[in-house]
Amino acid sequence: MKHHYTAPVTQIHKEDCESLIKLAILEDAPNGDPTTESIFPDHKLIKASLLAKESGILCGSAMLPFLFSIYEEITGLTIHYTLHKTDGDSFAKGEYLLEIEGSHR
Repeated sequence: MKHHYTAPVTQIHKEDCESLIKLAILEDAPNGDPTTESIFPDHKLIKASLLAKESGILCGSAMLPFLFSIYEEITGLTIHYTLHKTDGDSFAKGEYLLEIEGSHR
């Protein structure tokens, strides 16, 4: 019999991760990012992709809606995303896992 020391998370709520997300965002740029704000206009859009560097199993994607909504609350900037896998899905090296689009800032 395989022993588990923690129960798997089957559902996550905003309250479960909100404090940690806010701390991470505010720790990185508590007063905004003056360099970025002076170089890039907020209306310029950019796209980015998350590409797997090695094979694995995805976890943590349930936090994405909370991450991006809290980011928008703090900065006023919206990020749209497309997730190509869900938690528990396996992926191979070179697969695209996530695409995001938002303000260049």
